[in-house]
Amino acid sequence: MNEQIGPIHNWVFNKIKFQETEVEELLKLSVGLNIDVVAGTIEKGELQDIVNTPNIHTFLQERIYITEKRLALSVETLLEKGITLEVIKETLFNFGLSNSFDSSVSAQKAYELLGKLMVSGMPCDRIESVKGITDTKIIYKENKDIHSEYWNDKALYQVLKDEVIKGLLYKTTLSYSHLTEREFVIEEK
Repeated sequence: MNEQIGPIHNWVFNKIKFQETEVEELLKLSVGLNIDVVAGTIEKGELQDIVNTPNIHTFLQERIYITEKRLALSVETLLEKGITLEVIKETLFNFGLSNSFDSSVSAQKAYELLGKLMVSGMPCDRIESVKGITDTKIIYKENKDIHSEYWNDKALYQVLKDEVIKGLLYKTTLSYSHLTEREFVIEEK
């Protein structure tokens, strides 16, 4: 391999694995639901044991594509099979809750933790930026929408991402909300 696996590569792969765990929770909602043939699969295990390419960046970008496609396809297929949006939202909230942040986490730390979990392209894509920060609040902006290309209902991704985030923050004293379509705030309640 030409490139050495570094902390940033493991960080991106861990985000992919977190989203894959989310997909696995959704797939439990319908017996026999298989999206692997259409969307592909993500290898299990640690990055250094899986990667077999001289270009780690391309390897990770391909896995981001696969996990994004798997998430969208699993949700859209569940809806087609009659699973309600409310059930899907509840599943994703509970997924977030099962991975919830420590109750004492600050707004800034919560934002950092979300950055370690949520798939948002490659770091060089600079998808998010902080707009404002205080001791009790952080405002951030999504600079580019990289998720909607995978979804037939482009707004659905954000609705479901919100549920995961609400679950992650549930045990904290923080709230999460939208200021605009692409600006968000995490702040003390």
